[in-house]
Amino acid sequence: MAGYGCVVLDPCGSRGAYLRHHKNSETPCELCLVAMRPIWAATDLKRRRRRVELEAPCGTPSAYRRHLRRGELVDEACRQAVNEAQNVWYHNHRRRARRGTLKAVVADFLETHGLVEMRELVVLIQYRHPDITHRQVRDAVKGLRKDGVVVSEVDEWGVRYEWVA
Repeated sequence: MAGYGCVVLDPCGSRGAYLRHHKNSETPCELCLVAMRPIWAATDLKRRRRRVELEAPCGTPSAYRRHLRRGELVDEACRQAVNEAQNVWYHNHRRRARRGTLKAVVADFLETHGLVEMRELVVLIQYRHPDITHRQVRDAVKGLRKDGVVVSEVDEWGVRYEWVA
C-alpha cells in the first residue's frame, strides 16, 4: 500500500495493517486476519495459564464450588473444607442469636444507663452493634412499651425512656 507523505504504512498481512484497519473502522482483510491468528493464540494461551494459576487449590470452599460448576466429582478435601466453613458460619450465627434479640439489647441498655432519650439510646446501641439501624431501635422500644417493660417520660427536654421491669 502507498503511504501518506513520509509515513510508510505497513503492508497488509501484518499486525500494523490489522491495527490500521481496526483504527479506521474497516473490516480487516483476510491477509491481516491470518497474520493475527498466532498473536491471538499466544494471548489466549497466556490468559488460560493465568486463569489456572489463579485457581484455588483443592481443599478450599472455592475449589468445591469450582468442582460443582464444572460438573466434576468433589474430592474429600474440598467437601471437608466446605463443611468446616458452614460450621463456622452456623456457630457464629447461633452465637449472634444467643447474644440476644434486639428487644433484649435495648432493655439491657436502658437498664444500664437509666433515663435516656431516643437519640442517646441509638448512639449507645450503634456503638456496640453497628449493624442495628435507628428504625430497629425505635421499633424495639415501641414493643417494649407495649409489653410494659419501658416507660416514656415527657418533659421540657423531650421524650425520654426508662426501663422499669
